Amino acid sequence: MVRRNDRQYGDITPEEFLRQMYPQANEIVRNGQLDIATAKCAALAAIATYVPDAITAFGFGSAFNNRHRPYSDVDVVVFVQESSSMVNYCFMSEGVAVDLHVVGLDRVDNVIARARKEGICSILSAVSEGVLLLDTADEGPLLRKRMTEAMVMQPLPTMDQERRMLRWMITSQLLDLSQDRPTLQVQAAALTAYAMLIRLYYSVSGGWRDRGKWTIGFGEERHLLLMDLVEGYAVLFSKGEKGAYLRAALRILDLDGGPLCLGQGNRLTFDSELADCR
Repeated sequence: MVRRNDRQYGDITPEEFLRQMYPQANEIVRNGQLDIATAKCAALAAIATYVPDAITAFGFGSAFNNRHRPYSDVDVVVFVQESSSMVNYCFMSEGVAVDLHVVGLDRVDNVIARARKEGICSILSAVSEGVLLLDTADEGPLLRKRMTEAMVMQPLPTMDQERRMLRWMITSQLLDLSQDRPTLQVQAAALTAYAMLIRLYYSVSGGWRDRGKWTIGFGEERHLLLMDLVEGYAVLFSKGEKGAYLRAALRILDLDGGPLCLGQGNRLTFDSELADCR
């Protein structure tokens, strides 16, 4: 099979990457000088163009709390009268990337029910803490009240349940890659576990996540643990040696109570794989 690359990137620099991602970004966005007034204008222009039937809209995220950085986008929750499901759009508006999360007013009960069940729904915090941008039918105050009350009522154990599920999935992948399997299967298991290990690592390190963007707070020792995982991952892919990766993975699992075996609390060891790196 012959691969064709429609675009040749070569040794792309971070600056070139950003220009590819935001080819129409204006100077304010490029320099991280996006202010709330500009963010509002870009958001309202995008709503008028792409969601003309909008009833209410709230702006949230870095563009509306003075924490914007170069190439920050503008996040907006837009309510329309009816929608079969929540739909996400990203548009360039006046040189600013605007993410529109469109929700039907008829789906508000579903949004709140999901948050009450799963404990995670960015729409609640966006409406509760965001900036009211548009309100054609005086729905904004009621929506903010309902979302704020729903945030208070979210179930507390959800994070523990999510971490337990992460630990179970990570353990399953580690069992696969620790066994004698074809190289591609081992690499696939390592890649899958790697993403989940990073997520677990931040979750138990006192960090928080907002749509995939992590803010962290931990000491040097845990930072070194993350570096061990990264290095072990690189060694596994370059040399096929699993030991360093497995050891770092088990240490991350230990931060949250250790690995799980078939959903039980039994501890796992990989003595044969770890012997060479102790």
